[in-house]
Amino acid sequence: MYLQFFNLNSKPFTYIIPNPRFFYYAPQYLSVKRKTDFIVSERSGHLYIYGPIGSGKTTLLKTIAQTLSEDESAIINFLNAPNLKTANALVRRICEGFKVKTERSYEATLRNFTDWLTVQHDKQRFPVLIIDEAQNIVRDGLKALHYLMTYVTPEDLLMMVILCGQEELASRIERYPEIKSRMFPSALTSLSREEVEDLVKYRWKVASGANDNPNRDNGPDQAQRLAPLRRRKGFGHNGRPQGEHHRRADSL
Repeated sequence: MYLQFFNLNSKPFTYIIPNPRFFYYAPQYLSVKRKTDFIVSERSGHLYIYGPIGSGKTTLLKTIAQTLSEDESAIINFLNAPNLKTANALVRRICEGFKVKTERSYEATLRNFTDWLTVQHDKQRFPVLIIDEAQNIVRDGLKALHYLMTYVTPEDLLMMVILCGQEELASRIERYPEIKSRMFPSALTSLSREEVEDLVKYRWKVASGANDNPNRDNGPDQAQRLAPLRRRKGFGHNGRPQGEHHRRADSL
């Protein structure tokens, strides 16, 4: 109904599915995007992104994945909230995402994946593993990821890993120096009032084609007031309730 009232072509705000089309590159988002582009182009490291609920992590991640998919040499595997109990389950999920054959034994599956990475390198292809809600990864899963990060040639990485999650992801990686030493950190914070205003203007422009935002004077203030309300009611950045399926992983 409000699309017709405001003369909009599409909804500028949705909380169920983050839409990269409406993503506004605030300075902190642009910084992470440029860092990711550089690491991928140089094949020089891995990245973890962390921040509070509602700071735009998932939309940023989907935007990064969309951009990377336009590179014909990149092979993108996007995993969401892998709340898996064992390293074997995580590695199998990773292999399935890259369409690598899994075996009954953990060692045989890893061997298949290693061989696949070597073949992709020979073809000048670059696999990129992106994991959202990575704070859910258990300790053994982080160990498996560290092992995968050691797949390198004298000149290049064979695969890049991007982890994204809530602030506890950073504290968990901080307690795991082996994986921390191989990853570049990027912290996100809540947007300032001015950045929220620019975001609202940008989304309204995309949704309307060019029309002015009729609520431009108090829209940003309302957006900032609603964000903490959504958190208190237990809703995440994507509008889904935080609860049983977002269980905290075992602490390191």
